Amino acid sequence: MALPTHALQPASRTLPGVDDVVTPRDHAPQTAQPPQLRSAPFSAHELLAVQRSLGNQAAIALLAHQSAHTPAAAPIQRWAITETVDTATAEAMLPVTTATVDRDLAAENTENVDLTSVSAAEKTALEPLLTTGITTFIAWSKLGSGGGPRKKAAKRTANTAKNEAAQAVTTAMAAIIDKITFPQRKAAALAAFKSDDRAGRAAHHRLPGMLKNGFIRRGTVLDTYKSSFDAGLGQYSISMSVDGFPGLVIHVHILSNGRPAPGNGAHWMWDTEQGTPKAGRQMTSAQVEALVDLAAGKAHRDANPAINQR
Repeated sequence: MALPTHALQPASRTLPGVDDVVTPRDHAPQTAQPPQLRSAPFSAHELLAVQRSLGNQAAIALLAHQSAHTPAAAPIQRWAITETVDTATAEAMLPVTTATVDRDLAAENTENVDLTSVSAAEKTALEPLLTTGITTFIAWSKLGSGGGPRKKAAKRTANTAKNEAAQAVTTAMAAIIDKITFPQRKAAALAAFKSDDRAGRAAHHRLPGMLKNGFIRRGTVLDTYKSSFDAGLGQYSISMSVDGFPGLVIHVHILSNGRPAPGNGAHWMWDTEQGTPKAGRQMTSAQVEALVDLAAGKAHRDANPAINQR
């Protein structure tokens, strides 16, 4: 992103995907070579890699080369990699405008998604966040170094403020980019689940990540009934859909105490497999709690005269 704290306090940024792997944004390898000199702007990833492996001066040298070709981009990207931006340079970036927002969004967009769908309202909402990021950096920068306990305490407070402001910008911009990529990421996650199942691999381990990323959520009760496993008084089964995953059905056998039966008492299957013996794939208790509305299931059972007294 375009705030100086991005280099000093790299914000962990998750771009949830098929395997829900948490990846710090702009994470650089332990060793890096400077990118080949070119007129096109260097990415934040490249500049951070150079800074971390070769130091600030190497990164600044690259920016000096770049600024001769793309001077408008240089202040933003210089700020993104090093603490050495002077107060005057930061002050020159105020007031924040739509152009500032566009430039910073482009810097944050390491996935190269199409940003044309970002609304004017979303951009406007970013302006005060960027303004706060710049002003808190300026306040921190003006405190300088050294000084007694009181000044050091003020410096720590200012440092916290600028880091929090940087995180707020990162979070807001990440949310915009995540929204744009949501359909593609969801489709990839559902395809990976199906692929695992077709290959005979357990797919249920993907459910927590799909829940976390908002790809799926609790569905509705499809039916309550007495199966051959529900012989005891008050025992019954719930069949539920999964919102966001057409064709996926969850079956849960409920004991007389209202809790799911252990072991394979809860399992998922495709709707085309319902009624097929041993078609269910076991789920964990945590997955059942997240995806099965036991209260709605009981209410459905209580309203079902065919089973509510058995």
